[in-house]
Amino acid sequence: MAIDRNFSLFTLLLVAAGHFIIDFYLEILPPLMPTIMDKIGFSMTLAGLLFTVNSIASSWSQPLFGYLGDRHRWKYVLPVSILWIAVLMGSVGAAHTFPLLLFITTMAGLGSAVYHPIGSVAAASFSSEYRGFVTSAYVTVGILGSAMAPLAAIKVKEWGGLEGLYVIAVPGIILAVLLALQIRSHSMEDVGEKEVSAAAEESDDKGGDSPISAFKDISGMRWLFLLMVIMSLRAWAIRAFTVFIPTYYFNLGMEEVFGARVLSMFLFSQGVGGIAGGLCADRIGRKQTIFYTCALSIAFLLGFFYSSGILSLVFLWAGGAALNSAFPVSVVFAQEVNPNNQNFASGVMIGLTFGIGGLGALFTGSLTDLFGGNLDLALKTNIVALIVSLVITSFLPSDRKPA
Repeated sequence: MAIDRNFSLFTLLLVAAGHFIIDFYLEILPPLMPTIMDKIGFSMTLAGLLFTVNSIASSWSQPLFGYLGDRHRWKYVLPVSILWIAVLMGSVGAAHTFPLLLFITTMAGLGSAVYHPIGSVAAASFSSEYRGFVTSAYVTVGILGSAMAPLAAIKVKEWGGLEGLYVIAVPGIILAVLLALQIRSHSMEDVGEKEVSAAAEESDDKGGDSPISAFKDISGMRWLFLLMVIMSLRAWAIRAFTVFIPTYYFNLGMEEVFGARVLSMFLFSQGVGGIAGGLCADRIGRKQTIFYTCALSIAFLLGFFYSSGILSLVFLWAGGAALNSAFPVSVVFAQEVNPNNQNFASGVMIGLTFGIGGLGALFTGSLTDLFGGNLDLALKTNIVALIVSLVITSFLPSDRKPA
């Protein structure tokens, strides 16, 4: 169908805003964990379990919802998922027991699981010519939402305590209503279908030098699996640091707001890395981008552990940028090698990778208890996961274009 440009841009902005708010809600818990752990009373292992179960709900189920999205269309699914997670995460402060907190956060994660694969394809389908850029921007907007969450959560807690977190649901509710009204006025079911079909046909027509054809000749799904493993190991480290950075600095005697600021910059740096990774991939290729940025992340995180002061923080933030730099590229690539199952491919790369990465929080929390509360040593074990990711990356076929 012919797409009205004004409508497309406004709808795209709403869909991107939805990604912003979804990822915002996913990251309000880490900076509040010291207070929540003190209020309810549970161990670092249970703290890791909380985030792991949330990751299972919000990430592992994404391929399923992506698969359903490929075959069944319900136009209000995006605003409903926003409303769902907004109301539930706004209720976190009312939880007075660990089982109730676990239930609320797990159910909230389902809203994220629905939104991510369907929203990413909806965003990418608005332009076949600039699909990679739109997807990178869409992913980065979500990271910016994550980056704003820690400080916002701390400010709300300082204003009304944990019980005052209900106000954090208001932006999500408003956005859900706006998106629902836009969908009601303009059918989204056919928007972008022409562009998606064109992208699929284009990928089928590409010849021998195309990086996509190289993957298809061997097996698109096989390389999708390998790519998922590579990025999951990076997500393992990202999630461990994201969950425990506030606690790490709290244990060093810093105030909660300091840990929240460090975490916000860590998450923001991932957004910068996502944009830089997309530009880098256009110049040197996908495999090279994944490989070199993984090597850089290892070097930067080692610098974080073995330096101090502002230099240590710079290394941490640079490590966050390097870790995340290849994720937008991997999402676009997964969609291109699976043009007829793009929601499923998105669910695998956005969902399963971060779902498996969620295990990093449980593993790191358990190791912290095993090491007698030594969170620093537990976090260092994530370097091993990155080294394994680096080695596996070397087995990817080269997609570097000849000069």
